[in-house]
Order: sequence, then structure tokens, then C-alpha cells
Amino acid sequence: MMKIPIFILLSFYLSSAMSQLFNEKLRLLEHENKGCPLNSQCSKENGLKFLEWSKSLKIYDKEQQYRELKKFFKKNGIPVDFLAKESLIEENDIVLLNSKCRHHNPKNSLRKIVKGTYFTKNISFEKDGFNFDTINVFEQKKLTAYPTSYGDLPIFIKDNRLFYLKDYEDFLYQVSIGVKGDIQLENLPGSLYAKAQSKKVKDFKCPENKTEHSSLYTSSYCQKIWDIDSNTLKTIQVFWSCP
Repeated sequence: MMKIPIFILLSFYLSSAMSQLFNEKLRLLEHENKGCPLNSQCSKENGLKFLEWSKSLKIYDKEQQYRELKKFFKKNGIPVDFLAKESLIEENDIVLLNSKCRHHNPKNSLRKIVKGTYFTKNISFEKDGFNFDTINVFEQKKLTAYPTSYGDLPIFIKDNRLFYLKDYEDFLYQVSIGVKGDIQLENLPGSLYAKAQSKKVKDFKCPENKTEHSSLYTSSYCQKIWDIDSNTLKTIQVFWSCP
């Protein structure tokens, strides 16, 4: 019988031990509820939703992916982010994570602001305790306020809806949001988003009727994005918290 050199055996066992240690560390880093974001306050039910959502996004065939995402959306909606007080989780089935923004973490912990996520089909300014972002769209002297997921930037406007290209775990998907906060999954050609992105003016002076930012934000700025129906660039105001 052929003898295996001792250094090869030692290398094998060392490699195996290192691999087991690495996997053990990964297991320690995982949330107690599988699928939940790391270091979040998140229920088992929401963890299962994240797992199902992620599974649908990972489908390679785009048409099949879109069909599966629509099935998921019909049942659960999609994950939407907002700012809130930490106590909000006591009465709601939501996911909470610490905000990275310095001004959301004051010395007085009672004034702490966290980032929340929940699955929904509609974003409402009137949902008590949920602070969603606002995208202001200007047309001459008219200002229209759209509710949107925290930190999201629209790519273009079509049918009076804001269109977004979003990602979850590096997998892309498309959504649009109406002025009343109704969410729709979209499946438009990627070339349309690329064309709209090329037309965007990233830094533009805000109109005089802009809205002042609340204490949740540090500033706001304006951009111009493409309105496909009118084939014009429209000014939007975006509110900014931190890098």
C-alpha cells in the first residue's frame, strides 16, 4: 500500500480544520432567524420572507424571474426602507437596523433613529411612525411630492410614476411608485434605464419653492431626470441623511 507523506496529511488536516473554523465563524455571524439581516431586530416570519424574496431574485432567466417576483409581490409586497424610533417594533412586525448616520445616534438614546424595513405594496406618508423619503417633482410652479423608500433615487418618470432600478444582494429588479405611493414591479428594457441615466443632470439649482429638510436629514439637493412622456428633463428634490 502506498504511504502518504506526513506533510501532505498534516496539510490536509490543517486545511480541513481551518475550513471548519471558517464555517463555524460564518454560522456565528448569521442571524438567529435565517434570512434576517445581520445585527437586525427581525422575526422568524420576516426572515422567511427575505429567503423567498432572495430565491426569486436569483433566478437567471429574466422572464421567469419577473413571474416569480410578481407572485411574491402579490402575496407579500416588496421590502421597503424607512426611518423610525426603535420602539416602533413593539407594535409592528418590522425589521430594525441601527442607522449609520451620526445625527441619528445622539447621546440621548431616547432620541435615537433607526432604519426600518417591512414588506408592503404601498408607501404612505400617513403611516404613523414610519418616516419615508420624499421625492419632490417640480413642473413650473407646481410641486408634487412622491413617497419613496429611504435612500432611493428615481432614474426616470413615465406615466406620472417614478421608476427605480433597485438591488438586493447584488441582484437587480425594477419598481415604479405613483404619487399615492402605490408600488408596481416593472420589466422594462435595461437600455431604457441606461438612456435615462445618460440624460440625468446630477447637480442642479433647486427652485425657490423647494421644501426644507426635516431634522431626520442633513440637507437636500436637486437633479434633473428624464420624463419619457413629455421627452423633457424635470427637476426633482432629494433629501440626504449621510454617506
